[in-house]
Amino acid sequence: MNKIPKVVFFDMEGTLIKPSVYRMDGSLSPSVWTLVEERLGAEVKLEAWRMYKKWHDGGYASYHQWVDETNKLYQRSGLTRDLFQEILDELEYFPGVREACDQLHKAGCRTAIISG
Repeated sequence: MNKIPKVVFFDMEGTLIKPSVYRMDGSLSPSVWTLVEERLGAEVKLEAWRMYKKWHDGGYASYHQWVDETNKLYQRSGLTRDLFQEILDELEYFPGVREACDQLHKAGCRTAIISG
């Protein structure tokens, strides 16, 4: 008897979605947030990079403080739900992701994304 799980959890970046944007240091970013920053403008991308480096170097009390500060930057810079959805709609999925999720849904399984 095949048991269908009630829910399957996926990581989003690098698992479902292909990395497609580069960080300030020229490396391929696994994060959709880098694409958001790029869309918000060069100044936002640079400031977000500075904030990332500050977090990486221990300059924030916690991961949550860094995320909160970064979210405030996005809000000040004009990120809206509509723009965020537009960016998500443009992402390229790895081959088979949509089909696999469709099959899981047809079998009665729910899917969820867990991401940083």
